[in-house]
Amino acid sequence: MNFSEFKSKFLKTPVIEHPNKVGSKPKVSVCVPTHNHQPYITECLESILNQKTDFDFEILIGDDDSTDGTKEICLAFAEKFPDKIRFFRHRRQNNIRIDKTFTGIFNALYSLYCANGKYIAYCDGDDYWGDENKLQHQVNFLDQNPDYVLTFHEVKYTGRDHKRTIKLKDSQRDLGSEDLKRVIVQPLLLTICFKNVIKDFPKEITEIINSDNFLTSLLGHYGKGKYLSYIKPSFYRLHEDGIWSMQAKEIQLKFKMETYKVIFKFYKSKRNKQLSSFFKLRSKNYTKMLIYYNLTHFQVLKALKNLLSLARMNWR
Repeated sequence: MNFSEFKSKFLKTPVIEHPNKVGSKPKVSVCVPTHNHQPYITECLESILNQKTDFDFEILIGDDDSTDGTKEICLAFAEKFPDKIRFFRHRRQNNIRIDKTFTGIFNALYSLYCANGKYIAYCDGDDYWGDENKLQHQVNFLDQNPDYVLTFHEVKYTGRDHKRTIKLKDSQRDLGSEDLKRVIVQPLLLTICFKNVIKDFPKEITEIINSDNFLTSLLGHYGKGKYLSYIKPSFYRLHEDGIWSMQAKEIQLKFKMETYKVIFKFYKSKRNKQLSSFFKLRSKNYTKMLIYYNLTHFQVLKALKNLLSLARMNWR
C-alpha cells in the first residue's frame, strides 16, 4: 500500500500542513504523534529540539484534532522553529477505528509516509527523551554498520509527575534479524532509530492496535537490531489517558491475540511458512491466556465465547 493508496482508502478530509522552511533532505525524521497531551507535549518537543547533532533533522508533529490545548502548543512550536518542524493538523474523520476504539494509526502512518530522512525516530507526545546525544549516537552506529536496520536503548516508565520511575525489564541485548521478524523483544518506539527502508506498508498494518509489533517484524527483513547501552534512558509515561496503558488487561490480551493473528495471515499470504506458523502459535497462546483470564475472573460466558472463537478460527 503506497501513500496514494493509503490516502485513497482512509483520507476523508484534507490534512493541513502548517507552512515551514524544513529542508528536503534531513538525516533523520522524528515522528511525534499526539492527541490531548497538553500536560506533556512541551517536555516532549523540548527533549527533541535539544538534541545535539552534526546533521539536520526534521520533526513531524501530527496532532489528531486535540481539544485540550495541545494543538495550540504545537502550532506555537511550529511557528518558533519553522526550519525544524513540519506540523500536520489531522481531523477525527480520518481516524482508523478498531473494535470501535480510536487509534493513532492514521496519524502515525501519515508521518511515516511523509518522512524524508535517511533514518526515522519516534516519540509519542506524552513521552520524552532523556539524552541530548541520543540521535547522534544512533546515527553514528547505523552509518558505520550497514547490516543493522535499527538501534534502541534503555527506557524507563514514569508517572504523570515524575515521582516514580520503573526500569523496563525487557532483555537489553542485541537482536538478530530473526528476533526482529518474530518480535521476540519489542523495543519501545520512543527508543528506536531505524532506516527509512519501508516505502509501502501492508494494508494489514491498519487492522491492529499493536502496529509497532508489525513494524518491528517488517524491519527485521532489512537487518539486525543493536542495543546501545551508553544512551541515557528515554521515558515512557504511564497515565490514565494513554491509549495503551489505559487499557484493561483483558483488552490488552485481546489486542495481542488479534495482532498476531493478522501478522500470521500476512505471512501466510506471502507463503512464509516459518513466520506464519510462529505467529499462528502466538495468537493461539494469547487466545488461551484470554480464556484463562476470563475463567479466573468468573467470566464464564466470555471464556466460552473465546473458546468457541478459537475452535472456529481458520488456521490453515
